[in-house]
Amino acid sequence: VWYESMDSYRTQMLQKVENGLKVGFKAPDFESITIKGDTINLKKLLGNYVLIDFWASWCQPCRKENKNLVEAYKEFSHRKFTIVSFSLDSKLEQLEKGIKLDGLNWPYHISDFQKWRSPIVSLFNVKVIPLNYLIDPTGKIIAKNLKGTALISTLEQTLPPEMIEIIDSTGKVHIVPKVPLNAKDSLLVENALAAKAK
Repeated sequence: VWYESMDSYRTQMLQKVENGLKVGFKAPDFESITIKGDTINLKKLLGNYVLIDFWASWCQPCRKENKNLVEAYKEFSHRKFTIVSFSLDSKLEQLEKGIKLDGLNWPYHISDFQKWRSPIVSLFNVKVIPLNYLIDPTGKIIAKNLKGTALISTLEQTLPPEMIEIIDSTGKVHIVPKVPLNAKDSLLVENALAAKAK
């Protein structure tokens, strides 16, 4: 009941404040150190679709949404998609515990442990968490605040298909979507499978 009331309060707050940058804007570049000690900046990740997620281990609505992030990463990480998680935690031990408990197994976990005083939080105008941005390969914000089924459906519609190599009956190699997008692709896959069976 307490969590539900807090979620309701969070929704009311979001209606009163402009939380985050607007869709269509270029995402600001930033540089930080992951909790494993690697340097990361947004510019290095361009060419992929990047979900920048602001959260904290003490934030229950964030922890609730983490299961959707795990599902999204599992389903789409092979389709030029990755996640950068920025934590508003103040202690590394708490952050690492939250990452482990929630199974957040992507490599980009960052925090400067300054909570709301973080320059990166200010850069992205974060007022309430959880908050996320979907960045396209050029660095433009194409969606934000994707939660639950909206996250999965948006990624499904936006990301490029996974491509595979197939060899047809003549020995010619074709690069086609793993899940055929049209009759031609489907026919290529069927012909390749038939040739392989022979």
